[in-house]
Amino acid sequence: MRARFGCFARRARASAVAGGFVRVPLGARFRLQVEGLFAQRRITFEDIVRHELNYLEIPVLARLHVVTIGSWPVHVLGGGVFVLFGVFARRG
Repeated sequence: MRARFGCFARRARASAVAGGFVRVPLGARFRLQVEGLFAQRRITFEDIVRHELNYLEIPVLARLHVVTIGSWPVHVLGGGVFVLFGVFARRG
C-alpha cells in the first residue's frame, strides 16, 4: 500500500500477528487471564528509511463473574499490558 505522508511517499507491507492466552482460576468467581501477542510492523519512507519492528505484548486481565442472567454470564474486567519493544528489531 502506497500513500503520501507530507512530502514523503510511504509504503506499508503486510505483517504477521500471533498470540494466545491462558485463564487461571483464583477462586469461584475470579479469573486471571494472561495473554501473549507477537506483532510485526513494517514501513518504508521514499525507499530511504526502512523500519521493521517486532514486539511482544503481554496483557494481563482480571475477570470477576458478577451475575448470570439466563444463560449469559456477566463479568467485570480490568487490567494492563506489558510491552517489549524491539524484539528482533531491524532498521535498514
